[in-house]
Amino acid sequence: MSLLNKWFADRGYTIYMASPEVDSDRLRDVIDVGLRYQYQGKLAAFYLNPNCDPANDISTEEVKAKALKKYDARYQTYIEYSLLRQITLPATPVRARFVAGVKDDLAEVMVTSASFHGNSFLHHGLETVAYQEMSAVDFVKDYIEPLGGVFVGTCY
Repeated sequence: MSLLNKWFADRGYTIYMASPEVDSDRLRDVIDVGLRYQYQGKLAAFYLNPNCDPANDISTEEVKAKALKKYDARYQTYIEYSLLRQITLPATPVRARFVAGVKDDLAEVMVTSASFHGNSFLHHGLETVAYQEMSAVDFVKDYIEPLGGVFVGTCY
């Protein structure tokens, strides 16, 4: 089970993601996990740049629309409200690449050199990944505040 699956499967987790780039296929991967565990873990924010698919010259709004088209109308309201609405476009360019699950006072953070874009997965072994645990307070200070974000939950 991936970390994203683990976090979405547990109602106690609040999930944060950041990447300078994402394509519609990778966004659908996130949507699929969110749909699998509807009403469990909560996606609080997904920080992206306004032009999140520069390789294909596609804006974030276009990537969202392209991803959403692949789902039946019965799922689109949930996807739009619970997942796509959480996409945040900070005032400063996003350079961070992480996925995090926060539960109680513990933040589990996976930091990577890869963007959540298909181009990052073309060459096996060229990207790095690191996993760390820290307090929710440190996570907010080190990861969320630099993006101009707001923490959803309680920091002890």
